[in-house]
Amino acid sequence: MHLDEVCRQTDAHRWGGRVAIGHVTKLSAIDHSRLREIGRRLADAGVAVTVLPADLFLMGREHDHHVPRGVAPAHRLLAHGVICSLATNNVLNPFTPFGDCSLIRMANLYANTAQIGGSRGLRECFDMITTLPARLLNAAGYGVAVGHTPRTSSSSTAAIRPWQWRSSRPPCSAISAAAAASPEPQQPCISRRRNVQGMGNRGGWRPGGWPNRLKRLQKITTPGVARSLN
Repeated sequence: MHLDEVCRQTDAHRWGGRVAIGHVTKLSAIDHSRLREIGRRLADAGVAVTVLPADLFLMGREHDHHVPRGVAPAHRLLAHGVICSLATNNVLNPFTPFGDCSLIRMANLYANTAQIGGSRGLRECFDMITTLPARLLNAAGYGVAVGHTPRTSSSSTAAIRPWQWRSSRPPCSAISAAAAASPEPQQPCISRRRNVQGMGNRGGWRPGGWPNRLKRLQKITTPGVARSLN
């Protein structure tokens, strides 16, 4: 569906603030003047945008040189008033055969892809995996503040400084309130020591220490082909 039609329907049904679109990879291929028009239209209609940096794995496969990134410029839309978030929807599956569900890593990947290096821009990358998604979801009571106990999951990114993004990969310390209360919180662990069933003889990523849902994510029926257990 065309973005203009999404905005028109949002206005017609008065759903501003309750509509979001995802991927929108074509926005990576338009000039700044047109992007500004689109950003203002989305902001006026109250349509949020979720960008998935892992789209890098799928985009531009028909090119053998000058391969386009295909990742929508969320930070530019943010500057025009659009509520933007960064996310991932493919982890250890045929669409993206790697990953660990860390949104901090997604923000870091986006910063690299969009060539963001300044402190303000890096802070916005953090915002797009914390406070802005909370606004997108209309999540009341999100965040940590003096005298306030958060009612929704939040990331412990306050202690991470932008300079850490430049010097090294930031620590994966994002945890949920539920995970923090667990007697034995588990951390994602990626290993190549064992072959993954159905991934061939070359070895593969072995998820270890994942939540139960992720442990059950893949069941290989044919080599290289996964199906969800949902």
